[in-house]
Amino acid sequence: MRILIIVDKSGTAIDRLAKLVQDYLPQHQIKIRPIHPKHNDINILIEVQKLMIWCDILDIHYWKSGQVLRNTFPKEFQTKPKLLFHMNPYNLINDENQYYNMLVVGNQSMQNHLPVANLVPYGIDLDFFEFNPNYTEKKIVNMAVSRIEGHKGVLEVATVCKKLGYEFRLVGRVSKRGYMQEVMEAGNGIIKFWENATDEQLRDIYYSSAIHICNSVDSYESGTLPILENLACGVPVLTRNIGHVADLYNGKNMIVRKGKSSDLDDLTETLSSLMENKTQRLKLRQQGWETAKNRNGRKMALMINNLYYDLVQKEYPLISIIIPTRDNPQAFLQSFIGALEQDYPKFEIIISDSGDMSVEPIIKEARKNSVIPIRYIKFAHRNTYTLAEARNRAIVLADGKYLVFCDDRIKMDSSALTTFYEAEQPRSWLWGDRKSDV
Repeated sequence: MRILIIVDKSGTAIDRLAKLVQDYLPQHQIKIRPIHPKHNDINILIEVQKLMIWCDILDIHYWKSGQVLRNTFPKEFQTKPKLLFHMNPYNLINDENQYYNMLVVGNQSMQNHLPVANLVPYGIDLDFFEFNPNYTEKKIVNMAVSRIEGHKGVLEVATVCKKLGYEFRLVGRVSKRGYMQEVMEAGNGIIKFWENATDEQLRDIYYSSAIHICNSVDSYESGTLPILENLACGVPVLTRNIGHVADLYNGKNMIVRKGKSSDLDDLTETLSSLMENKTQRLKLRQQGWETAKNRNGRKMALMINNLYYDLVQKEYPLISIIIPTRDNPQAFLQSFIGALEQDYPKFEIIISDSGDMSVEPIIKEARKNSVIPIRYIKFAHRNTYTLAEARNRAIVLADGKYLVFCDDRIKMDSSALTTFYEAEQPRSWLWGDRKSDV
């Protein structure tokens, strides 16, 4: 499928979530473009209009960006299946919801307020944000926010870190210069600031920190991602009960303070108590990782993938065609063509290749000319029989409700999937006889 994901800005948490979806769903053609709610270059708008015509699904990750497209390109907007991923709790219920085929939220609290929405918990790249075995001995606090503004409670954290003598490492984009100046003055001498940190810099900041703080006000966050990222990296988290904290907290994996974002006395007491109790922090490191390891980006992407399929011809279940192959490119090509020519409206193809002669060039060429989701698995045969392993590897990745196995020496008739689907019965195996019309 061809999918256009619209985000607010490049480099934001919303954009990073979209890129995880793109990375973990290579079987689809996914393009990500930023549309600002207020200011957009005309060339960007023209490109996005073309992509709206090109795509099969329009995935809006910020409702205000979607509103811009609805008003600017009403025809293209109206004709596409659309989903809206609500990233902010404070605009959860608004008139824009009516223009979408599907709504998505990222935490249980938001779904409680909008029960018609699908719940897809946020995930992160656990291969990148790995647990850090070398926990720091230094008293360093980190805070990572999308925008440095009053709702994030940054000034209060800077003030308390200065009072306690803790180094404060701050990552974010300046929203209001006056507020940022207050933050820098409050943390004078103890604050280090990164405005456009790379992912590698962000991870290094996490690894160098003893504690991560989230101090946002109520009803402002749906996440945050830095909470998950720090839990994964083994950094103890001190937070307020905001966003998805209620979904993550189990009484042992983080410290959730009850004071308001502006309550300096409560923040001072809880931060100092945690920083001076290394035994507690070491326990939080392990418990935090146990929580974060269940929030991987692949799981999130697969949930969104299921929603994509539900948007397109929901009345038909997805079928996965699995073709194992090994050093038989000519026969594979015919089998692959047979799979591509199926008249059933909703299927994916998974190629599991254990050969020395890779068929990946054939796959890449097919992707240029087809919107059918195609996955390619490559693994070494190690001079062993690999047919069972090839099938099993494909089964693990398959998204289909039904699995159809087709060895590379067989070319399916174009109506094969339709025939199998019409003959389907609960708890049954179906097979075709290549010597007959069955």
